[in-house]
Amino acid sequence: MIELLKKRWFVYTAGLAFFFVLFRYFGYFEDAGRYLLQVVHFLYPERFVNDVPFMFGNQDNFTVFSPLLVVFFKLFGVNHGGMVAIFFIELLWGLAAITLFVRWTRRWNHSAWALPSFVACIVVLTNKQYGSGTYFPIIDHILVARFAAEVFILLGLAFLWSKNRYVSLVMFLLASVLHPLMGGWGIPLWMLFHFPKFRLLVAVAALLVPLTGFLHVWRLDFFSEDWFGKSIPFTPTGEDAIIYAGLLVFWWCAWKFCRNVEVSRFAVIVFILSLVGVFWQYVGIGLRHQLLVQTQPYRVLWWGFVPMIPVAVLCLLELFREPSRFSNWLIGKHGFVRFVFGLMLAFFVISAFLGNLVQLALEQNVGNMKIAVYLMDLPQYLLPVHKFFLSVLALICLAERRFWLAVAFGISLFDGCFTILPMIAIIFYLIPSIKGLFKDLLAATAIVISFVEYLSALQASPLLDSSLPCAVFFLLVFILTLWIFLWNNKSRQKWLCIPFVLLIALSVIWDVAKWDVRSELRIADERQMDAFFEEAVFPQVEDRGKILFVENAEFPLQSRFKFLTGTYADETINIGELFYKGQFVEGRFRKNALLLGDTILGEWGDYTRRIAKVYANPDTLLARVRYLCKIGEITHFVTDYAEMALHKRDSVYLSEKNKYVYLYECIK
Repeated sequence: MIELLKKRWFVYTAGLAFFFVLFRYFGYFEDAGRYLLQVVHFLYPERFVNDVPFMFGNQDNFTVFSPLLVVFFKLFGVNHGGMVAIFFIELLWGLAAITLFVRWTRRWNHSAWALPSFVACIVVLTNKQYGSGTYFPIIDHILVARFAAEVFILLGLAFLWSKNRYVSLVMFLLASVLHPLMGGWGIPLWMLFHFPKFRLLVAVAALLVPLTGFLHVWRLDFFSEDWFGKSIPFTPTGEDAIIYAGLLVFWWCAWKFCRNVEVSRFAVIVFILSLVGVFWQYVGIGLRHQLLVQTQPYRVLWWGFVPMIPVAVLCLLELFREPSRFSNWLIGKHGFVRFVFGLMLAFFVISAFLGNLVQLALEQNVGNMKIAVYLMDLPQYLLPVHKFFLSVLALICLAERRFWLAVAFGISLFDGCFTILPMIAIIFYLIPSIKGLFKDLLAATAIVISFVEYLSALQASPLLDSSLPCAVFFLLVFILTLWIFLWNNKSRQKWLCIPFVLLIALSVIWDVAKWDVRSELRIADERQMDAFFEEAVFPQVEDRGKILFVENAEFPLQSRFKFLTGTYADETINIGELFYKGQFVEGRFRKNALLLGDTILGEWGDYTRRIAKVYANPDTLLARVRYLCKIGEITHFVTDYAEMALHKRDSVYLSEKNKYVYLYECIK
């Protein structure tokens, strides 16, 4: 199996198959819809006259992402264009990440660990977030510029040790033009890596940048009280501070204790940049420094999280290449170590039993409800204990050079959904006499059950049910996994690729069948958007900011997304107000007028939830529309309500939804 793990064709195909098992297509979800609007604005700016997010400027001014997306939308339309584009970016992301692991592990003679390290990285980082007050996924799954920029960041890291050092610089520059806030950190990283003498210059600059706010020039100024008031976006929480500290401690330890000089040199640079980013984040929020807050320095955390797994693997392999003092100490304490493993096995079994007992009682009303209510917070309390025990077990297995058992404990440490995997690993440690078919059966069972647990815990794969296809899929996965273990001996090594290839093919079939997880309502919305990509809805109204759209209570997509046009207001008009004070003031003005029937500039709280009540009640909605017409804020109203006490001027048939939307004009 070791020889197979060294073959690049296998690493890439198996890695991509596993990668796509975990990722699904959600459509124009969250920020993806905003990038879609930026593409439409790039092509047809007249559609967004008097539209708040485009009146004062937008983030499309700082990226070349929109012109690239135009190609996909022109060729395939909005609905299919989004699917093709995100699949293309996901494919490139997976290839770039695997390339990083292949090149790094090969450079330090650990090629067989490329695929296991990649899988461990994806397991650990999927559905994990980074940020400051507002959070972003470490591994994205929607059509956004930062996801595309990450492809070139990964390639830049992969070629950081290349003979031609400018290859990585080019990759970082490409990442920067796609998403400056993400990719821009690659330039100082490359500079410090190849020209260490600039470290002092970077340190001095990091300390002086916050003082530029006193220049009061352009964005080198401080937020005024009438721009966000006392609450600045991206303010770190206490939990954020703990994560920042943990990240800094990891890179400091990699810098100081890694035996590989090159990895240590990389670690100190990531440590310095992470420290600068955290420093700017807190100082920027504290001083209300516009540029520091707007550049979102917490994004450097992504650069700290993604390389963490390959660096950790390389450092640990180097650290435990030869027996250490801890390894020698363990030899004389074999009985004590076995006792510790047995105690921890009992702990894991009991905690898993109690957790399942509580879940059955609360979700299916099975068992004693009083005990379940009393113990419902138990998993949360036991989580730190689990992590401590798993850390101890992983460390012992590393010291004894039982690397595969260490991987089992390490993955379980970073992802709490695994229950059976650490238990089986402990059994293998305690009973080394388990061999042959029984051992293969246990190992295959542990891996497949863990795979099921992992998928069921992922929001990216809410696909496990009692249907026959799911049952057949996991049965075949189990058979192929067991086949791999049965054939993993010297006499049959040459045939080992057969079950692996079949497993990869099965994963690809699963990926294709389960990739699109959009709801029927969202699919209808996105198909309907194709009709409005090249031709605006109700083009006779030139001032798009004077139209209020309300269709299907604005769910699941807001009006600007549904009709690909500017509008008076929807729940996303605040996006970008961090960069433009005018947008902040005008957005608050319009939201209050629509929500409260008043133009005061007060706090509007949970706008999305509250405005849904206004949209859902025709009488309240009509009162708001009449108020906006009276004060001259809007001239037209578009809705699927067929009878409103306004002048009906036009209608458009929505073929995908089998209904009309109507254009009403304000009564003068």
